[in-house]
Amino acid sequence: MQLCLEPITCFRLDENDRVLETIPLRGSWFARSVSALTDKGLAFAQVVECRIPVENAPDGFAPRAGDMLLRGAPPDGTATVTALKRRHGAATVQAVHDNRRTVLAPHWKLEAV
Repeated sequence: MQLCLEPITCFRLDENDRVLETIPLRGSWFARSVSALTDKGLAFAQVVECRIPVENAPDGFAPRAGDMLLRGAPPDGTATVTALKRRHGAATVQAVHDNRRTVLAPHWKLEAV
């Protein structure tokens, strides 16, 4: 898969939002801004689409909703979920698309906010 060389870090979290595992990956990162007008004003969010080719993922890699994605290498030291979001711009995976059965470019597609 072309243009999937960007370093991405996946953080596997437990039920108490503590980092269980840090998984270095290579893939593509595309972010776009979305907004909507609500009864409370303007709602704004950054939506991330990330594609991880199968050949760039470690054996047994199975992303799931609730994991966190970070563009680039993980920060030094132990980072909390709050620090990953606020200081490092990490996004929480909302949807996982398993596209490993495609013939031309098998990959995982992750959508995060």
